[in-house]
Amino acid sequence: MLLLYMWITSQIIGFAGLAMALLAYQAHKKVQTLVLFGVAFAFVAVSLAFLSDWPVVALNVVASVRSFTFAFVEHKGIQGKRLSLALMLTFMAVAIISVSLLWQWWLDWVLLGASVFIVFGNWAKGPHLIRVSSAIYDGLVIINYVVIFNIIGIVQSVLLLGSVAIFYIRFFARREMKAS
Repeated sequence: MLLLYMWITSQIIGFAGLAMALLAYQAHKKVQTLVLFGVAFAFVAVSLAFLSDWPVVALNVVASVRSFTFAFVEHKGIQGKRLSLALMLTFMAVAIISVSLLWQWWLDWVLLGASVFIVFGNWAKGPHLIRVSSAIYDGLVIINYVVIFNIIGIVQSVLLLGSVAIFYIRFFARREMKAS
């Protein structure tokens, strides 16, 4: 019975993460996108803790801190290629160390690779690489969610992939209208 309560709790918390991530994908400014992703990743980390998916919990905690850090740096207009590069490499290293200590199966390493790409996406200018790198991660994490029977995680990944598609359809439609 306790496992059922833990699973239900994880799904409820995961739904909050889903709501934040959907908002993040529709945000137009990089700081807004990063802050909303930070909140979403935090909810997802707590949700996955209830399912004992520790490597992916670690990746989401790192992702949350990373998103808030890059949002702060972007908002304050802190410049400096060295600082920016140092942050990117630090978050990549923390993710690699976390998965190295907690990995449970081969997909954890694949998700780590996608997470490292997301770090690069957060570091790069503009919100587009964030969306593309996150979409790659969401496409891969569906496999993990099927294995651990995380229904809200599966729904979240499918909806987030759809949300990215909708964003780019709207983006290119507006661009086309401006061009003509």
